[in-house]
Amino acid sequence: NVAAGNTNTVTAQYVPPGSPVGTAAVVTVPDDARVRVSRLTVAKEVCGSAQPADCTAGGTGPWQENGTAPTGSAVHWRITVTNPGEADLTAITLNDSGEATCMTAAGSFDLAAGATKAFFCSTANVVANKTNTVTAQYVPPGAAPGTLPVLTAPDGATVNVYGLTLANEACASLSAAD
Repeated sequence: NVAAGNTNTVTAQYVPPGSPVGTAAVVTVPDDARVRVSRLTVAKEVCGSAQPADCTAGGTGPWQENGTAPTGSAVHWRITVTNPGEADLTAITLNDSGEATCMTAAGSFDLAAGATKAFFCSTANVVANKTNTVTAQYVPPGAAPGTLPVLTAPDGATVNVYGLTLANEACASLSAAD
């Protein structure tokens, strides 16, 4: 399991056939091969502010793993994708079955080694507690055609909704006992 890039250098040496005893070995020019590790992480957070402006692109949040919201409100999500690997990655996509607008917001995107990118999306009219989970996927650079994508570990955020339900009933009976 290679966790970091590595360069392997090799030389060969030999004594030419038929050479007199004591002939110095011929040493080839060094040659090397390098492996670069690709890696991708994803984090999903929910906005903890009641102010919508705090929950959009560049908003201050606070962004957190667990949040609360009044029933029927819009919930705002932030997905942060980081490439801590050594290789630039292309054609990255998100998988988010809980909120399709999150996948739409990201589309297919590229991420240079060491870079981070954030995407923002929302779910309208949330009336029940909701956990929203996301993964990202990419095909490693230089992979053979038909190589299956690498899938990140999932990450999720949860919003718990709160509110009151009011019931208004009128009694149609003329009897006070009813």
